[in-house]
Amino acid sequence: MQVFINGFTRIKLEGIDLLRMQIGDVNYKNSNDFDEKVDPEIDVLIKDIKSENEINKLFDFMYSKERQGYFEYKEDIYYRDCNIVANTCSSEIFYRGKLPNSKLYVKITPLGNKKIQMKVLTNKSFIMESRSRFTKLGAIEDILNDILLFLSVYQGKIPMHCSAVQQLSDDKPVNCLFMGLPNTGKTTTAVKLSKKKNNKFIAEDIAFVDVDTMTIYSAIYTSNVDKSELPVVQGIDKLFLLAFKKSDNKIEKLDKNNAVKMLGNMNLYEFNWDKNLILKGLMITGYMNNLGMNQFDINKRYNESYERLLNEIDCYLISGNEREKWPEIVESC
Repeated sequence: MQVFINGFTRIKLEGIDLLRMQIGDVNYKNSNDFDEKVDPEIDVLIKDIKSENEINKLFDFMYSKERQGYFEYKEDIYYRDCNIVANTCSSEIFYRGKLPNSKLYVKITPLGNKKIQMKVLTNKSFIMESRSRFTKLGAIEDILNDILLFLSVYQGKIPMHCSAVQQLSDDKPVNCLFMGLPNTGKTTTAVKLSKKKNNKFIAEDIAFVDVDTMTIYSAIYTSNVDKSELPVVQGIDKLFLLAFKKSDNKIEKLDKNNAVKMLGNMNLYEFNWDKNLILKGLMITGYMNNLGMNQFDINKRYNESYERLLNEIDCYLISGNEREKWPEIVESC
C-alpha cells in the first residue's frame, strides 16, 4: 500500500496498520497513476520487524550490554542508555519497550539530491504499548509524525498549522494562509471561501511552505475537497491569523515583530518534535549533527524560514466573536 502524506513524502506500509496522523490521513490509498505523479523527497518504509530477521535478532544482543555505556559491533560503535541503543556511526536507533517483545527500529539515510530514506521496523506489541496513555513515548503515529515534520524542515518544507485557499481574481490568483489555535475557525473560514467564485481549497489543517520557491504543499487530510490530487501552488500572498475574542470583529495589519511572535506561538502549540524521545535518541551520537540534521539547526532553520516568509507577505490579525463573517473580511482585504 502506497500512502502519500503530502506532495513530497511517501509512506509504504507492509504488515503494519497505522491510524490517522496529524500531517495526513494514512488510510488514504492512492491509485497507480497518482503514484507516478509524485517523486518523493522523503521515502518511508514501515514493516513488521519479523520480516527483517537479522535486525530482529540484534535486539537480544544490543540489550545484553550494560544499561549505560558504549560497545562495539561490526566495526560500529553503539551507545546504550537504558531502553535506547543508538549507532554512533549512522542515524540508526533501537528501542525496546516494556511489554514482552515490544520493539521499534528506525534508520534515517540521506541519499543526496534532497532525498531521504527512512526505514521503520516495529510490531503489534510496540504499537499497542505506544498507544497506551501511560507511555512516555506517545502513540507510534505521533512518533512518526514528529520525525516527518522534523525531516520536512530539513528539506526546506516548513510545516504550518494552517488552512489554505486560492482566491481567483481578475488579475491573478491570490493564495492565502489561515492560522489559529485549534477550534478557532480556520478550516471553516477556508472552506467557506473555497466555495465562492470557484476558489480552490488547498489545505485543511496542515500545509508545508517552501520559502525559497514560495510554494504551498497540501497534506492529505480528512476534509480535503478532492483526494485524487495533492494541490501544490506557487506563490503566497497573504497570511491571516485568526483569534476568537468576545468583542466585535476587526482586522488589523500586523508589523513583522508581532506577526513573528504570534505565528511562532501558534506553531509551537501544535508541533512538539523537541519532546520526541526517539528523535532525542538519534541526536545522542552527533552523527546527525554532521549532516546538519540536529535539533538546534532544524529549529533555527524553522524560525528563520517563517521570519523570511513574513518579510515577503502581508500578515493580518482577524479577531472577534462573529466567526461566520470572517470570510467576508478576508474578501474585503
